[in-house]
Amino acid sequence: MRTSLPDTLQAGDTWAWDATVDDYPSAEWTLKFVLHLRGSASTIDINAAAAAEGGNNYDVTVPANLTADYAPGAYDWMAFVEKGAGATRERYTVSGVGGTVRIVPDLETATTTTDTRTHARKMLELIESSLLASAPNSHIIALTIDGKSVQYKREDLLLMRNKYKWEVYNEKRVDMLAQGLDPGGRINIRFGGAS
Repeated sequence: MRTSLPDTLQAGDTWAWDATVDDYPSAEWTLKFVLHLRGSASTIDINAAAAAEGGNNYDVTVPANLTADYAPGAYDWMAFVEKGAGATRERYTVSGVGGTVRIVPDLETATTTTDTRTHARKMLELIESSLLASAPNSHIIALTIDGKSVQYKREDLLLMRNKYKWEVYNEKRVDMLAQGLDPGGRINIRFGGAS
């Protein structure tokens, strides 16, 4: 499958992209995208329509009034085709596709309490502030997440911090690439003899 699904989607905007799925003509099959918000049970189901040019081509359009309600954050996504219903339903996951897309909040509708940080950024800041507030020799550290107190071993919290640091780092790189900037982090190697 080839798709123009972007790496970043803006909540409150109309989303539009196209896709081509070899061996699954759009006149016979329905292409569906599923986006799953990391760390939650929230999913977004998107149906593609047969493209005007037909063949194996599909168009996706999600109206702004729907995207306005989508929670910001990092979503894992996958695509599948299906046809039929009930006992005759056929469904095939489209191989070689999927990945991560980030939904950014609609700042037009933001309020003073709107938190535009990603889930990873929120968790990283919560973990780091809890580590700083705890005594250096504390083995158990309490966090308050969504009003519930949860206790973690210090070493587990340090592992979680590293995981969220990596996610935040990757989010920054995706943002830079989306803006056409060089995110750095390259290692240049030259082969050949010394000159």
